[in-house]
Amino acid sequence: MLASETSRGLSRIVAGHPPGSVVTATRYDVDVVVTEHGAAWLRDRTDEERARALVSAAHPRHRAALEKERFEAG
Repeated sequence: MLASETSRGLSRIVAGHPPGSVVTATRYDVDVVVTEHGAAWLRDRTDEERARALVSAAHPRHRAALEKERFEAG
């Protein structure tokens, strides 16, 4: 379980990480992401399904921006 936002109001669910970022859990290590806005079931899902599920668990004020980033990424 994680808070959907940081203490500064930024989304903890992001479209990607900048080059050189340190990621401690790979995509294959996480089955479910739970926030106060819902649960994103990730196991055995395609990249598109995973993205949609994560956006649905994000804070509502960040969902439109995450969808836009996802759409622009291809």
